[in-house]
Amino acid sequence: MAGRDGGRSSGRVAVDEATPRRGLKTVWSNRRDSNGSDEDSGARTGRERPGAPRVEGDAAERTDRREGRWAPIFRQFLKFITVGLLNTAVELVVYNALLLIHPAHNARILTLYSTIGVVAAIINSYVWNSRWAFKEARDRRGHSTLRQQVLFLIQALINIGINDIVTVGLTPALVAALPVPIVISQNMAKVGAMATSSLSSYAMLRLVVFAS
Repeated sequence: MAGRDGGRSSGRVAVDEATPRRGLKTVWSNRRDSNGSDEDSGARTGRERPGAPRVEGDAAERTDRREGRWAPIFRQFLKFITVGLLNTAVELVVYNALLLIHPAHNARILTLYSTIGVVAAIINSYVWNSRWAFKEARDRRGHSTLRQQVLFLIQALINIGINDIVTVGLTPALVAALPVPIVISQNMAKVGAMATSSLSSYAMLRLVVFAS
């Protein structure tokens, strides 16, 4: 009896000792299965587990934000360039028409012709920039506000000054340096003046006149 009881007790002890191990294995396997199911569900839904790194996603979002910030500026600058080309055509037509009617042989007449050409281009510029290139910024501040008109006039006067100074200053140098007809040198100086004044004009229009 004692031997049988001892055998049963030892068997129960072995069973009892084995039971926690199986329980631990079961708990561990269940935890692993639940983690695996969580990962699978995260993969299926496209959601990341809390605390997981999002390096690639964050970089893509930053890139999208940068592109989204610069895209409107780039489109606006393309519109401004288009208007600038139209202004160039207007200014050169007026300038050369005056030269054709009465050739300029001194700085005073050349300055007058340059100023008339710039004024014609500025009128064209205001119409197209306010109604097309910078229309969104203009709409946010209100249509044709007095402030915009005054600021546009100020930048136009600065534009005229830059244009005339470069034209009058560059023309004699080109006439003396290039073996070409005087009218070609005058037009080359005029193009250089328009390029210089256009850069300052864009900066003033975007940052001051039609600032959003």
